[in-house]
Amino acid sequence: MKIWECKIGEVEDLPDGADSVMREAVERAYLRLTGRPAAFAFTGWGGTLSESERAEVENAGPADG
Repeated sequence: MKIWECKIGEVEDLPDGADSVMREAVERAYLRLTGRPAAFAFTGWGGTLSESERAEVENAGPADG
C-alpha cells in the first residue's frame, strides 16, 4: 500500500470550508491519475512539521509564484 502525504501552509487565517476545497482538489487529482476514486482521504489544518521539515522551511526563501 502506498500512502501519499502533503504538508502545506503557514497561514494565520483561513476562510470557512478551506479544508474541503483542498481535499476535493486532491481527490480530483487522484482520480485523474489513477482512474479510480481514493479509498480514503484524511485531511485537516492541524498538522505540524517535523524538526527537519521546520529547519528546511526556515532556511528556504519565499515560495515561487
